[in-house]
Amino acid sequence: MKTVKIFGKTIPLLAIIAIVTVASVIAAGTIYSTIVQVTVEDRPIPPEFVLTLTEPGESYTNEFFQLTGTLTFDDDPIAGATITVNKVTSTGDLIGQVSSAQTQADGTYTAQVKETTADTYYYRASYDTT
Repeated sequence: MKTVKIFGKTIPLLAIIAIVTVASVIAAGTIYSTIVQVTVEDRPIPPEFVLTLTEPGESYTNEFFQLTGTLTFDDDPIAGATITVNKVTSTGDLIGQVSSAQTQADGTYTAQVKETTADTYYYRASYDTT
């Protein structure tokens, strides 16, 4: 068996060929990272706004009742925003606007609504972010 002396050590020639082959594959090949999993989700627009609407207590015909709620952005209250309160069907289809209100420093708002006929009504608040 033939040997070669490299860096003061005697190494069999077959081992050198193997080392050179491995070294050339690493140097000439592509090195890969580990595989990572990324889940991409649709982001609601806008993502951090939260608008609530609370149903009132007892309500009577021809008397104002109050619908209250809050508006926050990233858990911080939004002051001075105009909130629109709409009457909607039980499935959420728009009937029309019934009131609007401005948010206070703490993000709360109070809208006044009056109905003239005894019935069950549905309301939804909205805030235009544009």
